[in-house]
Amino acid sequence: MDLKILLQRCFNSIGYHVIKQSKYVKLNSELDAFKTEARPERIWTRLSPALPEIPSHLLRNSRLVTNRYELMKLLPRNAVVAEVGVAFGDFSDFTLKVLEPFKFVAIDTFELHKFERVFDVSSAEKFEGLSHGGWFLKRFKEYVEKGVMEVQMGLSWDMLGKYPDNYFDIIYLDADHSYDSVRKDLNVIKYKIKAGGTIIFNDYTVFDPYTETPYGVPKAVNEFIVENNCEVIFFALQPTMFFDLAVKFNERKQ
Repeated sequence: MDLKILLQRCFNSIGYHVIKQSKYVKLNSELDAFKTEARPERIWTRLSPALPEIPSHLLRNSRLVTNRYELMKLLPRNAVVAEVGVAFGDFSDFTLKVLEPFKFVAIDTFELHKFERVFDVSSAEKFEGLSHGGWFLKRFKEYVEKGVMEVQMGLSWDMLGKYPDNYFDIIYLDADHSYDSVRKDLNVIKYKIKAGGTIIFNDYTVFDPYTETPYGVPKAVNEFIVENNCEVIFFALQPTMFFDLAVKFNERKQ
């Protein structure tokens, strides 16, 4: 049996996963290099690089929650919030209603209109003939006009870099999922998040079976947690294992 088919069956690949800021790199060449006689543990090692272990003292106060929506309900209201990788804004809408933030910064490259189809719907139909960014601004016009929402269009680390240090209370990171990109985001976030602030990492998983794409999120996040002595406070479940992990950033910057 072809390995790609085997993996798809193992992961019960049905439907699609949201494509946000990421420019996915297909695994076809990687998967084709494997043969059915390859041992499962060798295949998994290739797809899932060794992750730095999170020390137990950084897990003592962690809490398991049903999903990311329940996680968000446990965060403080009237905060300064950034969502990095907003796609169509459905989660942004939920966050705005639940957290009632003082300021909400929506960051994305806003390039989905360049795809012919998104979620099996034509992009022209989905975005009503507008650009992705234009459609998003229209959807959240009320929040923008009230000064609650700011929309930043560009690469995540560049857009985060526009803000002062120690600015955000909460940052929800769901941008490019490659290891290098997540590290770039975190190299900026560690200065922009307030001491005691919360960082939530979406798609804390090593492999996306729908797009056959390896994720560098867990490796980059675990390194960040260890390097910055971050306390893990929530782990949110998700039916297809695209988990969320939330940390409290404890280190005060000079």
